[in-house]
Amino acid sequence: MNYTAQAIKLAIENGYGPSWWRSRIKERPDFHTEWTGYEWEEVFSSEAQRKFFLDPLFWQALGKGLGWDKEPQDACEECGASLGGYEESWHSFIDHLAEGKDPESFFKNILPPQSQEKEKEKV
Repeated sequence: MNYTAQAIKLAIENGYGPSWWRSRIKERPDFHTEWTGYEWEEVFSSEAQRKFFLDPLFWQALGKGLGWDKEPQDACEECGASLGGYEESWHSFIDHLAEGKDPESFFKNILPPQSQEKEKEKV
């Protein structure tokens, strides 16, 4: 499973999206490779991911899963956005994309090392 899929799975496990997504993850832990058709399109298609990455609820759920602070700490000097918790990571994600980088490399850098090690063991 790639890092983007891991981030999506973590957000779903922490409350993002409809409840049937969470029940599918419990039923089929290897959901990224086993889901097909409509299920896959709704979660893993490029269109679905674009919607997720624009949704503050996705970032809140991901932040919950990663233990990010809830309260903003500072404000961005350039745009005034609150920074801290999920908002800071969401802001960093947008900056990352604006620099011409892809979502995969962003999520690789923010996921905890144990998640990354588990994936290496499966290979």
